[in-house]
Amino acid sequence: MLSDGLNVFFTPKSVAVVGASREPEKIGHIIYKRLKLNRQRGLLRSDVYPVNPFQDEIDGDKVYKSITEIEDDVDLVVVAIPAAAVPKVIREAAESSVKAAVIVSGGFAETGNDNLQQELRRIVENSNLRIMGPNTVGIIDLYSGVDTFFIKEFKRSSNGATYRNIVYPRQGNISLVSQSGALATYFVDSLAERNGGLSAVACVGNQIDVKTEEPVSYFEEDDRTSVLAVYVEGLSEGRRFLNGILKARRRGKTVVVLKAGRGRSSARAAYTHTASLVGEYDTFLGAVRQSGAIAVESVRELVDVSYAASMQKLPKGSRLLVLTNAGGFSVMASDLTEMNGLELPTLPEQNVAKLVEYRQAGAIPSIVVPNNPLDLSGSATPEAFEKAYQA
Repeated sequence: MLSDGLNVFFTPKSVAVVGASREPEKIGHIIYKRLKLNRQRGLLRSDVYPVNPFQDEIDGDKVYKSITEIEDDVDLVVVAIPAAAVPKVIREAAESSVKAAVIVSGGFAETGNDNLQQELRRIVENSNLRIMGPNTVGIIDLYSGVDTFFIKEFKRSSNGATYRNIVYPRQGNISLVSQSGALATYFVDSLAERNGGLSAVACVGNQIDVKTEEPVSYFEEDDRTSVLAVYVEGLSEGRRFLNGILKARRRGKTVVVLKAGRGRSSARAAYTHTASLVGEYDTFLGAVRQSGAIAVESVRELVDVSYAASMQKLPKGSRLLVLTNAGGFSVMASDLTEMNGLELPTLPEQNVAKLVEYRQAGAIPSIVVPNNPLDLSGSATPEAFEKAYQA
């Protein structure tokens, strides 16, 4: 079974959206309409129930006044209402034997409202309900059709023109665990720009229940995930997090980690963002690398490395060949190779002989010197690169 029953977040049999609305700008409207659209497309197989005590119908669909009015069993509740009203809904969910809830509502510990967050935590501790959030965009699963991201796919500019606000990637093998919804949205959009493939996303928000370590373990066991990207600010169970990475690596999966919160200022920012307490950066980085993950320095690098890893397996060793068409790039590549603890070995004699043969035959430029880095010069054609690679 997938880690700690988190599969109910990704493959629920039924979903209730509390805060579903007829008003297009409301978060509850965006989430409800996207789930309904995914069901109409045949992607989402879950039943979807709108819940709002102030509305009777949405586009002809009956709206329930509360979760307790729904006669069928509800697996997952998505909560998109003001923070003060959230505890009542979560109590009802727990009493109705709902299995999980995604609380997208903000206004808890990240804004200094610790008492409200503690009230939620007490409800969870006395029930079997699993909670992701609060203060989160929640879940995307491109295979099951579950999508609680409240980013409008299309927006209208001040001049009346409509533009695409976010582009969803194709189905693929990359999954993301993130403590930031905005970063997750950027990751999804950027992956689509590269024509990369996404499997699923889990944003944990304030982590009153489901913490970063748990979806890491979930995706480690998930057969569709071969590349796991992680954005983390702080951890409560570091050992479990590292064990998840180790298990993923043993399964042949690539894990790419971006850690934020190096200094005091960023640590304060992390707490006001998702109420996360950050740890010592260098210690964390060393432990992550020792566990077999790739540590990156930026969001763009998180996307690029994950995308590259999704198309090929990681090399077994540290020996590289740099193949380029410019001396400057070969020098910079050499510097980066050494900086990252990799090697540029001398080319074996048989490879040198093959390159000389190609040079004499005119298959590669006559000025090429068979070294590593291998600079084919600016006159190299695509065919020359192919020949050099074959050598």
